Amino acid sequence: MDLQKITKERWVDFAVSLMIGVWGLLALTFPLMQMNITNLLTYKECGFELIDFNSIFLPDDNNILGVFMSIFMLVHLALSIALIVLAILSLFDKSCIGASKSLVYYCYALIFLYMILGILFSELYKDSEHWLDMENGNLGSIDESTTSIFTLSYIPFIITSLILFAYWLYGALTYGKNKKMASVTEDSTSSEIISNTNFKKAEDVNDIVKQLTSYKELLDNGTITQEEFEKLKKKLIDE
Repeated sequence: MDLQKITKERWVDFAVSLMIGVWGLLALTFPLMQMNITNLLTYKECGFELIDFNSIFLPDDNNILGVFMSIFMLVHLALSIALIVLAILSLFDKSCIGASKSLVYYCYALIFLYMILGILFSELYKDSEHWLDMENGNLGSIDESTTSIFTLSYIPFIITSLILFAYWLYGALTYGKNKKMASVTEDSTSSEIISNTNFKKAEDVNDIVKQLTSYKELLDNGTITQEEFEKLKKKLIDE
């Protein structure tokens, strides 16, 4: 693979996909719920700890909620790994770019749901009488004034939101710049075609301009390189 032939847009897509995939994995390490009973006694549970279908906070490990949580974490883990793999493959195979872009938003949705689950659990357990006990399944009543319950599941969502916002902003700025350049290129190409010694009919010129516009779109989305675009352009004009 010649890295010099990879366009800037493909590098950006690769970087964004890779970062979202990595943060999809990291999200599972952030506590869905953390209970600080004293300065020295803390209980917490993250997504990775729910994958084995066991939970220290749920009253019954075999209930429907526990199974749903475990399945959700497994799907989250699988899609995050798949996105990382697709991001890397997209540098070698252009056909993986579309799948990688689509999977970015699925992973982002799962990170969002992970945050929602964390918020719901931490809020529900503030009024719950079911507390942790390593032997019997609950700790009984605890003085709420000495207990703090919270979640850190919102951190990955905030970070991935900033990444996608930067990606959107880059795309908006690049699109505006490319649109302006495409207009200039189209005008100059039309003049070049018209002034070519092999004079063509007006409808032929329009067809060539349309074909060049489609080539420019392929260049902008990273399907072809600048060198390939110039070769296709030269071939059209010289025909």
